[in-house]
Amino acid sequence: MTNPDRPTTPTSTSDMLERTRRRAETLRRRRRAALSGVAAVVVATAIAIPVLTSSSHRGRQVGVLGTPTSITRPSSSTTAPAAATSTSQTSPTTAPAGPTPASTTTGPTTSGPTTIGPSTTGPTTTGPTQPGTVPACATSQLRASLTNPSGAAGSVGYTLVLLNTGTTTCSLRGYPGVSYVNSNSGSPIGAPALRDSVTPIVTVDLAPGKAAQALLLEADPLNFPSNTCQLTNVAGLRVYPPNQTASLFIPQATHACSGAGDPDLQVSPVQPS
Repeated sequence: MTNPDRPTTPTSTSDMLERTRRRAETLRRRRRAALSGVAAVVVATAIAIPVLTSSSHRGRQVGVLGTPTSITRPSSSTTAPAAATSTSQTSPTTAPAGPTPASTTTGPTTSGPTTIGPSTTGPTTTGPTQPGTVPACATSQLRASLTNPSGAAGSVGYTLVLLNTGTTTCSLRGYPGVSYVNSNSGSPIGAPALRDSVTPIVTVDLAPGKAAQALLLEADPLNFPSNTCQLTNVAGLRVYPPNQTASLFIPQATHACSGAGDPDLQVSPVQPS
């Protein structure tokens, strides 16, 4: 007994080729059927995915729209810190801006009486300690004398001392006037003392008991021609303190030229002693 499903042995070459062709055709049909099934599955999947996605999206929208309080609550919670933040930012900026216009430190302090009071313009600028403000020494408060004689070629040098015998401070500035006289109250003899232009002029303030000095040179009258000198005896020196019209007398018996053309005295400006 033979099996009808079992293939029989080909009887010829053409039979074998025919069988091979039919087998290949069968395989091609099966392959096309399989590919058609796969394509159908792919198409169905491609259609199902957008549908499911759209349905899910609509579901979420419905859920969000259905519960609006779930949206407004987070929004109110987020705006509250924002307002707090803005308040915390503006408060430090407005705080320091407050005292700026209210500050008036430059107002009364610059124009008030405290800056121009008498303490700043008092005796420190006009007091008696400033140079040139001490009153000049009057002749009545001075005493004159000659000290430290020293011989030189044809002359004798002395230190003319002017002592403050008063009770207040006074000042001397400039040249004393010096000339020979024949007595304490007599008239001048010869020419007055020439002025030394080398020594600088300064102001000397004399407290009570203090002295200023000047250099006085007495030339030997024998150095001058006798016919012009006209040698004569003198009793002393008449001294005028600087800028004063009253004089002091220094006794000194000696000889001097009575002719005005032969001056035998020279004096320097007063200096500190």
